[in-house]
Amino acid sequence: MTRVLYLSGSIFGGAERQLFHLVTNLDRRRFQPTVVCPGKGMFPDRLRAAGIDSVIHPFPAWRKWKYLFHRYSAASRLAQLAAQRQVQLIHVSDSWHNPYSIRVARQCGIPIVSHVKAPIRPDQVAKYGFHDMSAIISISEQYTPPFLEAGIPPDKIDVIVNCVDLDAFESTGVKQNTLRSEFPLRRFAIGMVGRIEPFKRQKEFVEVASHVTKAYQDVSFLIIGGTQTNPEHLVYERELRQLISELNLTDYVTCTGHRENMPAVMQGLDLLVTLSAGSVIPEAMAAGKPVIASPVGSSTDMIEDGKTGWIVPPHPIEEIAAKIVHAIQNPSLCEEMGSAARAYAERHFSIAKHVEQVQAIYDRLI
Repeated sequence: MTRVLYLSGSIFGGAERQLFHLVTNLDRRRFQPTVVCPGKGMFPDRLRAAGIDSVIHPFPAWRKWKYLFHRYSAASRLAQLAAQRQVQLIHVSDSWHNPYSIRVARQCGIPIVSHVKAPIRPDQVAKYGFHDMSAIISISEQYTPPFLEAGIPPDKIDVIVNCVDLDAFESTGVKQNTLRSEFPLRRFAIGMVGRIEPFKRQKEFVEVASHVTKAYQDVSFLIIGGTQTNPEHLVYERELRQLISELNLTDYVTCTGHRENMPAVMQGLDLLVTLSAGSVIPEAMAAGKPVIASPVGSSTDMIEDGKTGWIVPPHPIEEIAAKIVHAIQNPSLCEEMGSAARAYAERHFSIAKHVEQVQAIYDRLI
């Protein structure tokens, strides 16, 4: 039995959902997971409900000077926990926690896997200790060049795309009315899913809505996600709502807030737009919905351009608007692309395949 220690966040966002799929589907005859979260939250609650060993253990942001002394004591306590649990491998679900894993690994003499779920600049490879990692999992081929440029051996890097619960997201053939029962939506529903923050680029989604509604009015745009109590994010949310008002889009753009039942949400959409990639892409595709995305992150790894959705330029306001109008005017095309998206998801995004690939890395290191 190999005991694996996972370092993660406490919220239940896309990264945590991916980790949840992994730890709840590991071969428990071979691997025993313990997940460490820095504070209370929805994610540790879900882990406990699923019978996964989870520990609340504060580990503050490593590189912030105000935590200079706290971080070393936090790392020491993590090492003690790893020793008590007889941990044989560390898997860092958020690469920003790499410095903690390095201290624990050195004290315990165990390997580390760092899971890269966001772009890394070349200067961050050394800053976040990737040279000390035993293996690196990247969710996208696009994220690998900085590591190679920094001298990380190619055989240390594995690309494993995000997974999705295919059964949960399978279409029933009938559009769900979860959102429509709560909001006065028009015929065609277009969604953007994710926490409201600059990285997700919801303000550009609103600009897209402004272009589309000039040509077609029987359409609703849904911004699906909550906002963290981060000052920058709260400012961005205020700016977002102000932009909706300034562009006279209050009848067309709806902010739904945080949603738990993502399968029902996805089934209520006709089309998903994302400008930040992430786990929303396989979720939408598993629900049989075409996806419009900019070429960032794992978008190009998951979407077949023109078949399961569209890849548009990096700053794509007009291009996305044109694709949406085209989809509205050709509903049969939208349905065909949705069916192709579901078929692609079944071939590439299963939890079983994802877990098998990760476990193969563990086997290689132990």
